[in-house]
Amino acid sequence: MELGALSKLIKMVKSSSIEEAIKALYAVSTLIQNNLAGQEFFYAEDGDAMLQVLYEVFYVVLIIAPNILMCSNVC
Repeated sequence: MELGALSKLIKMVKSSSIEEAIKALYAVSTLIQNNLAGQEFFYAEDGDAMLQVLYEVFYVVLIIAPNILMCSNVC
């Protein structure tokens, strides 16, 4: 973490490449798991806001969009 890996990974999570973003999110979770200093840095870098945005995007993609498609097929 002293080399700035966590900071770079947090930026990579926001990538337009879905594959890169998923890999970066996995790497971030691995670095901060059971690592108090990493968790503190994650929150200092506004990591909780990043997770909220990801949750909202996944909620729309995985929950709302399929329901809209299902309703349009029925109607």
